[in-house]
Amino acid sequence: MDINRIKSKLLLSTAVAIIAVTVPAAAQAQTAAQNSGQAGNPSAQQVEEVVVTGSSIRGVSPIGSNLITVNRDSIDKTSIQTVQQLLKTVPSITGMQSSGQGGYGSSDAAGTNAPTIHGLGGVSSNSTLVLIDGHRIPNSGIIRSLGDPNLIPTNAIERLEVLPDGSSSIYGSDAVAGVVNVITRHSFSGLELTGQKGFGDQYDTYSLGVIGGRAWNSGSVLFAYDYSNRSSLAVTARNFDRSNQIPRGGNNYGNFACSPATIQPTGSSLIYQYPYTAAGISNAQANAPCNQDSVTDLLPSEIRHAAMVKIQEQVTDRLTLSADAVYSIRNNRQGQPVGTITARIFGPGSNPAQINPFYVQPVGVNATSETVRFDPSNLLGTKSYISSSVESMTRSASIASAFR
Repeated sequence: MDINRIKSKLLLSTAVAIIAVTVPAAAQAQTAAQNSGQAGNPSAQQVEEVVVTGSSIRGVSPIGSNLITVNRDSIDKTSIQTVQQLLKTVPSITGMQSSGQGGYGSSDAAGTNAPTIHGLGGVSSNSTLVLIDGHRIPNSGIIRSLGDPNLIPTNAIERLEVLPDGSSSIYGSDAVAGVVNVITRHSFSGLELTGQKGFGDQYDTYSLGVIGGRAWNSGSVLFAYDYSNRSSLAVTARNFDRSNQIPRGGNNYGNFACSPATIQPTGSSLIYQYPYTAAGISNAQANAPCNQDSVTDLLPSEIRHAAMVKIQEQVTDRLTLSADAVYSIRNNRQGQPVGTITARIFGPGSNPAQINPFYVQPVGVNATSETVRFDPSNLLGTKSYISSSVESMTRSASIASAFR
């Protein structure tokens, strides 16, 4: 047997055995080094920051949310006068068909506007939570008490954030539909004056605003004031809202309660207008000659004052103190009919104890009693009004700390 060949085979077998033992050991060593973070290797990848989304972490939206943001540039371009008009620009908020003036979503003549996401809630309650810089605001209203973001001066808004998803697990049961968060400006330095004038057919508005502030390395202070005045709009100023829409291809939603009055003799289907001649009209709805359009306002007049003071100070790199105060007062006035009166009166030939001395019988009609329909809206020479005033004030202070 060739001794050299035997030696070669032994060397080859030994080398294979050494490799088989060494490779797993090297792999295990590499895995251990990775698990230990490879502290000695500066090029190794390490996790530097872990963000845990909780209830109210600043700047972090809840996972899966579709946050809609309207920034300051967009606000300036829309030339809005109130937060209510700004909310109309967000499709997720019900009320795109509203005028942005007067009450909406609250059925309240006080002018309370309650934004409603996806139409959930509203009327006597609301499923949309309204916040200012992340904190709740006081409710307002006369008939119903709901949150109205209109108490914020528009020139103090930095951006509007709308979370159109159910957020009750984070914010509570009043955020079933979502959250509207008005973020106010900070670190503002200088003085800014704004003014706006708007006008239309039998309608006009104007607003004035001032904002001033100063910012330094560790904080800022801000003051903002906004005034808006919007006139009322009568129903008679817009043909599309009048009671009789027959000329426009619609129906007649009028009535037979006129000023001074209409008379319908008992047993007759004809109704007579002043002067009470024999030219009566059928009591069909399409023939209704009367309405209260001339004494009804489509939009109420509104005067609003809003002011805000905000101060913020960063004490350390991990501790920030802030406080703000918001004051608002608004006055609304809307023309409304006082209602109509329908009564049956008796004339000659009836029971003497029931005879009305002012009984008037149409020409050529013989009846001992009749139905009178009367509209007293202009009885005193002017229409009646619903006037309301709502005053709101909120103060808040917060301590924000960052832990690392």
